[in-house]
This record gives sequence, C-alpha cells and structure tokens, in this order.
Amino acid sequence: MSPLPRSIFVKIAERVYGPYTREQIDGFLREGRLSFKTMASWSNIDGFQPLIELLQQLEQPNTTLEEDNKVASIESTDEANLSFQAKSEHALHAYLIIADIHTGAASVFEDQILSAGTTVKLMPSTWYLVSEAPLTGLRAQLSRVLPPTDRFIIVDPVRNRMAWHNLGVEVDARLRMARTLAMQS
Repeated sequence: MSPLPRSIFVKIAERVYGPYTREQIDGFLREGRLSFKTMASWSNIDGFQPLIELLQQLEQPNTTLEEDNKVASIESTDEANLSFQAKSEHALHAYLIIADIHTGAASVFEDQILSAGTTVKLMPSTWYLVSEAPLTGLRAQLSRVLPPTDRFIIVDPVRNRMAWHNLGVEVDARLRMARTLAMQS
C-alpha cells in the first residue's frame, strides 16, 4: 500500500503559504516561482528546511544503509551511473550560460546563477552550472533580474536543449530553424 500524499508548506519572507501537493510544487519549480533552496515543511508551523531536502524525503522514504551501499558499489561503471540517474526524478542538469549584459544587473544575474547550483565561471559572462533546476525554471529565474536590453542563452548539451532571453526575433527564428533541421537529420 502506498503512503497518502503529504501536504507541503513553503515559507517566503517569513510568510507561510500552502498547503500544496507535490504536483503543485513541481509546477512552481518549473515556472521558477520556487527554487530548491526555498524553505519548506510538512507543517505550517515549524520544521522548515530547504525544499530539496524535503523532496528527497519523498524520493527515498525507506532507504536503508544496505541499499545505499549497493548503490555506491555499482556507481563505478558508466552503465550503472546512467541507470542510477534515470531513476532520479530530480536529475542533475549541466548548463552552459552565456550572457551579454550592458546594465548594472551583472552582479544580480551572477548571484542568481550562483544560487542555482554548483557554478564555475569560465570567462567573463560565461558560466558552467550543475543544477537540479529544470531549463525552463532556470530561464524564468534569470529573466526576472534582467532589463530588456540585456540577454542570455542557456545550453543543455546533454539533453540537446536551449533556452534564451531577449535575443531578438531574427536570432530566435534562426535558432528555431537550426534546431528543427538538426532534429530532422
């Protein structure tokens, strides 16, 4: 028998919202309305912790030390790693982010990238990010801090996906055309 769905409460600026279902939380994450660092709890009173930790409790409610050791022992092969990642609903994503920022928003933009996961600044305005955030949620999160004159592109080379902001109609059309042609070949 599977456990009953649990209600999730979130705390933003010391205000508690909810209850929400897991499906609603997933939607908020995709939309960029919540991040994995948002404080969350099973109760609307106390026990708040980062949302990612709360969701991990749902993913592995009955994990035992023996199961953990089995997973650790098979992680050395590529096939095992791929199998292990496929089982995770919140798999890690590797992104390349390239920005063209001409306003004072550069530091706020970089702070958003740093808060999204493990980040390496490769060169000015270029970052490598490993994050659990989905591509669309990351794009929404970064778009909120930039004025219309600044722009960026996010590339997920593993999943062959891209998202961008303020690149212009012509570039947008060329990117979509290139993607369509690549998928047909």
